[in-house]
Amino acid sequence: MAINQSAKINIMKTIMIDRINRSDSEEESFHSNVVDSPGGKTKLWKPIVPKEFMPNEDATYQSLEVAVETYKLFADKAGFGVRLNTIKRFGDKPIKLRYVVCNKMGKIPNTSTDTLDPKGSGRNKRNSNFRITDCKPLIMFERLHMGTNACKIYEFEEKHNHPLDTKEERRYSKRARQLSYKDREFIMRSATSNINATNAQKLQASLQGGYENVGPEVINYKIFRRKMGYIIGDKDAKLVYDKMNMRKDGLPNYTFENKCVDSVLNAMFWADETDKLYYKEFGYVISFDATFRTNKYDLIVLYFLL
Repeated sequence: MAINQSAKINIMKTIMIDRINRSDSEEESFHSNVVDSPGGKTKLWKPIVPKEFMPNEDATYQSLEVAVETYKLFADKAGFGVRLNTIKRFGDKPIKLRYVVCNKMGKIPNTSTDTLDPKGSGRNKRNSNFRITDCKPLIMFERLHMGTNACKIYEFEEKHNHPLDTKEERRYSKRARQLSYKDREFIMRSATSNINATNAQKLQASLQGGYENVGPEVINYKIFRRKMGYIIGDKDAKLVYDKMNMRKDGLPNYTFENKCVDSVLNAMFWADETDKLYYKEFGYVISFDATFRTNKYDLIVLYFLL
């Protein structure tokens, strides 16, 4: 049954009123419970995550590395960042205790500026959206004994003194923007197809169903693409030359010819067994295109169309 215009308006009003009536604590409770600190002077935020991601104080972990990654996964689900902190050792031996803390832990810096001081610059710190709040949550892992890598939780504090990130905000966290192995492989494959970093990220977003499903931003794609250039440098011709020779050695009836002048690759020709079968079946070359001159080396690539 169709809904008339007045009914649609009433539905929208109901939705808007419901959103307005929800308190801040209810909005936050999707990701955390707001609880009072001892004495009730300040608010604390307790993460709400599925039970399987909660640190288990009775569990034994295979190693400190596994334990730390487990806590990082919990932090991702809860909506806060972490950093590695203090370590204690068995003398000069392996690590005995490893602290992992909220990335907003630390003393709040004094950012006040004397505006009446004629020598003052008016600004004594760089602009940043990141804020230290002296947040106390941490987890401490203890190695069971010096002769093993296994460890357990020694101390765990989970209440934060700041709101936790929403699902939308987590997209922009440092951890979410890290490139995975598959991301790096995708960028490399895109580069070989002459797809730049910006378009590679757009393509990935299209494949994943939207930008919200792609963690790394376009700047992360660009940085990795630039690093690829640093690694390859002026060795790209050598990479192509070696790859063609590998095919020539490993594939039946593969032809690769090249022309070098003063150790510079000036021309090359290749054809695999399929190309040769096509040529044998359909005969001579009917056309070729010598207009492709778009790369930074200003070189011509001839495509033979059979």
